[in-house]
Amino acid sequence: MIIALNECMDMYLDEMLETNLHNCAKLAMSLLPHSCTVENCIVTSSNGSSVTVVSKLVDYVLQAYLNPMRYDKIKQFWRSLMETEDPNLLTYVAPILDFYDKEFIIKVKKVAPLDRFGAIIYLPGEGTRNIQRDITDAIERLGEYGLSQGDPILSNIGQDLDTQRWVLFDYDNARADVSVDAIAHDLDTFKSSLRWIMDIRAP
Repeated sequence: MIIALNECMDMYLDEMLETNLHNCAKLAMSLLPHSCTVENCIVTSSNGSSVTVVSKLVDYVLQAYLNPMRYDKIKQFWRSLMETEDPNLLTYVAPILDFYDKEFIIKVKKVAPLDRFGAIIYLPGEGTRNIQRDITDAIERLGEYGLSQGDPILSNIGQDLDTQRWVLFDYDNARADVSVDAIAHDLDTFKSSLRWIMDIRAP
């Protein structure tokens, strides 16, 4: 059974990921409290420098990094965020729950992603207005402390199901000690990405 499962997952990884990410993916999967199969896990990479394992059976995701420098940069960003001692900042992002230094893996609270891999995202009612409000607040509040998630586009936005707020996730480009100009650029990037959302109005 274990051999068959490993062969199945190896085949899945071969189809979905660049070869250099296989070991990262397997490390992340080994940290789950259950066996990771094609049926209960999604294994994905958006930029080739990290791999994300999303299991249907737990309330967090695991993201493994090839480059320890990128991992350390994310850890510094999160340390800076926590050092602000402003608990409200955690309502604007998907919280990082743990760091695995030996494996270069982060554990992040699972949120419901906005982008379902379609070209246009359809939202009911006041969806766009709510996203615009929540994410603009997130960028500006982080910016008050010189912090930036670094890539506030629709594919990095999700809903925290506990708070019902739209939040930022994916910290591949996160930075600390950023300038006012960098925050303005984040706002422009986010506003530009909104063109891919369409509201569905109730009749």
